[in-house]
Amino acid sequence: MKKKSITTLISISLFTGCVGDRLDFRHQGDIYNKNSELFCINSKPGDNITYYLLSSSENNYQSPLIFEDNVNKKYPDTCLQIKLKQNVYYNIIYEMNNIKYRVDFTLDEKNNIKQGV
Repeated sequence: MKKKSITTLISISLFTGCVGDRLDFRHQGDIYNKNSELFCINSKPGDNITYYLLSSSENNYQSPLIFEDNVNKKYPDTCLQIKLKQNVYYNIIYEMNNIKYRVDFTLDEKNNIKQGV
């Protein structure tokens, strides 16, 4: 009986350790390109971003490309400056109005953001 419960506990911890941020940041976000070195989190008047983290497949999502916590970015200042590359998958998680969002995306052949990849 103890062996079965220990095995179950180990299995649960292995599976939940990898997806913790995915569960926290479960709401589908929305972003767009402003130009070749600026992309924006879609927002409206009254929106406030307090956290964001962008990572990429180029470094196996190990180190953030850009990250800011305890920030106070209000509409319309919800753009982030970074040069994105084609053939690279990106992930941004952010908190806006106390709701946690995530967007998985890449650039298409015309350097437009393609979400949900």
